[in-house]
Amino acid sequence: MEQRVIEYIQSLAAKPANKDVLSPWYLIACIIVQTCCLCSCNQGPLIVDVYRTAIALYPDDPASRRLVLRRMKEALLKTSIVFGLPRALHGFYPLFKAIPEEESQDHEVVRKDLKNPYDMKDRGEWYMARVLGKPAMDTMFETLEKNHSDLRRLVIDYIYGVLHSELSVLDAVTTSQITLASLLPIECMTEVAWHMRGLINNGGTMEDIDMALGIAKDICKLTGIEFKKEMPRPEEVWSKDDIVSSGIRGETT
Repeated sequence: MEQRVIEYIQSLAAKPANKDVLSPWYLIACIIVQTCCLCSCNQGPLIVDVYRTAIALYPDDPASRRLVLRRMKEALLKTSIVFGLPRALHGFYPLFKAIPEEESQDHEVVRKDLKNPYDMKDRGEWYMARVLGKPAMDTMFETLEKNHSDLRRLVIDYIYGVLHSELSVLDAVTTSQITLASLLPIECMTEVAWHMRGLINNGGTMEDIDMALGIAKDICKLTGIEFKKEMPRPEEVWSKDDIVSSGIRGETT
């Protein structure tokens, strides 16, 4: 299984358009492959092969190697809340050991200006409304505040306010893509539908959705993940005016 995944990683990197550090390989494939490996079958150490394949294209360019590493770390940080911190650590530790030399090490503190992570309610509400829509954000806020205010702080203040709204390393569309790719292997199909719409709300396209979910499905197949639930269809996602609020109320997508 591992060898098939490695060959798949290498096949993505070998595409001519992916030799630019700003290409979809780094913003999508490199990131999504590692998150999918983690959340689909707890294959965190495989992200080392993603990393080594990526930096091999830049033997004389330490700045590009550092950028690859920064994006991988940021992707894991943002999606750890989806598939769990233990699986994220199962990928982080081998990745840290694989950094070849100090000049490839990334010491950038992405959220260095963050003073109080519990004072991010306004930014969290803004970003959630941007991704899911204002009516959905209002419904989620009211539901969580009424029933579990600590969970509201986790979801809105921390996940959206601290993690996902930080766009200096991974932009909004890419953040939506890695969220989709992390949700699919654990079959959270209602949330997949939410974030399909969220990706479009963030300025992405159906092509962006297809690329993210296509890579995720390939990785799931290679790692032996078999879906028991049906994938949301685009027409279902777009046909409901407020698909998130429906999901919160327990209605199916």
